Amino acid sequence: MNESLRSILITDLPARFVSELIGASRWAYRDSYEAVYSDNNYDEPEKKGLLPYVRRARIEKKIREVALDAGLTATVEKNSAKNTEYTLIKSGRVALTVSKSFDRGSLPALARFREQYSSINQHAAQIQMLPVLSMPFEASLYGVIIHGSSNLSHNELGFLQIGFLDSRKYRWVEAPIDLEDIMDAQSLSSQQKDPLIQLQEKNRQPRLKEKYIATDEIIKKVTL
Repeated sequence: MNESLRSILITDLPARFVSELIGASRWAYRDSYEAVYSDNNYDEPEKKGLLPYVRRARIEKKIREVALDAGLTATVEKNSAKNTEYTLIKSGRVALTVSKSFDRGSLPALARFREQYSSINQHAAQIQMLPVLSMPFEASLYGVIIHGSSNLSHNELGFLQIGFLDSRKYRWVEAPIDLEDIMDAQSLSSQQKDPLIQLQEKNRQPRLKEKYIATDEIIKKVTL
């Protein structure tokens, strides 16, 4: 994996956004499944067909809410053909859209707006060599938040990742990065920077051992 892409996500995505995004996505999967399958107006075939649309509506709305709560820009845009709406999140150098994917690390279905935005990733694989990237959309990189259900149950979130699309070929620049990995890295970084935590860690350092030496007249305590 290109570590610089992971580092940009860790730096440019607010920790609050990342953690709440994971929680909101889990909620959206459970809530959409319950809403569809508890409705007796539909039989099983209709429920299976309806679930993806309800789930998409739930998860995209929640992601916009989470982004706005974290102080990010979250808008609903139309593709260049004006026939599809999609969610666009902007955070620092990163622009993000949201898509369902079949499996962990797999590409989402082709879409005009994803092809449109992936042009800003033309130097993503060489980001350390070319720190100043093309910015046609006021962002340096375009990522896709991909999500999918668990293999065991359609009412549970199976994965949540961010991948960067190659601008020339429809493939990932690098393997998509798990949101939980980003959250863990941000949490570790925050702990390392927190003065109180640093003081606590310092106080946990093993103290010098004390050795007692017996003599005929007195027990002398010596610090080693």
